[in-house]
Amino acid sequence: MAIAHLVTQKVQEVHFINKLTQQGQIQLDSSFTFHVNFAKDGKRCIAHIYQSVKDKEGGEKLFASVDVIGAFSCDGIEGDEDKKQVHAQCYDQLFPYMQTTVQNLMQASGIPGFQLRKAVINPENVRVGNAPAPETPAKPQFPIV
Repeated sequence: MAIAHLVTQKVQEVHFINKLTQQGQIQLDSSFTFHVNFAKDGKRCIAHIYQSVKDKEGGEKLFASVDVIGAFSCDGIEGDEDKKQVHAQCYDQLFPYMQTTVQNLMQASGIPGFQLRKAVINPENVRVGNAPAPETPAKPQFPIV
């Protein structure tokens, strides 16, 4: 079984706008990208996650984005199926660091209790190397829960 071990992570970039003028609820849009680059020997990888949140009116009132990378050591990678499993593990290990960064930023700006949406990454939908993209399913490839 392939396993990823987070060695280190860092926040590369954060952008934030808070021009909310009153308390209350606001409708938000969220999007993310995530990819993993493996070393040729399969013993290391770098994961990169970017997520943004903005108000549905165009991001003029509230916008936050964070760009985080993580370095991982990997055990048991023997092929593409193992890389797909590690891909999902890297996301699950790196996401909490991104969540904490955004949560602290929001708290400091007067928006307590803010939570990013975490995606559920199905290894079957992960594309490795130059493999063609899987057929587009009826639901989003990485549903956000």
